Amino acid sequence: SIMGISLWNLCFMKWLYLIRHATAEPVYEDETDFERRLSPEGEQDAKEMGLRLSEMGCQPDIILSSPAKRAYTTAITIALALKYPEG
Repeated sequence: SIMGISLWNLCFMKWLYLIRHATAEPVYEDETDFERRLSPEGEQDAKEMGLRLSEMGCQPDIILSSPAKRAYTTAITIALALKYPEG
């Protein structure tokens, strides 16, 4: 048992992961907040998070993301690390 949950039940439970976008660049004069890109540090952090989730055996049924550039890039980077099917 883990935290009072039987191992049998853990196998059949659904998990919800809420992940905030990685570190983004500041808003530049010629772009909107919606268009902000990940910083180089943020890109690396997103890759590392994807690898950690993969090592944990995370296999999401669905990945949802904001269409904002920084959030979408974070989601795609994590999906690639998880070998999430394209579609």
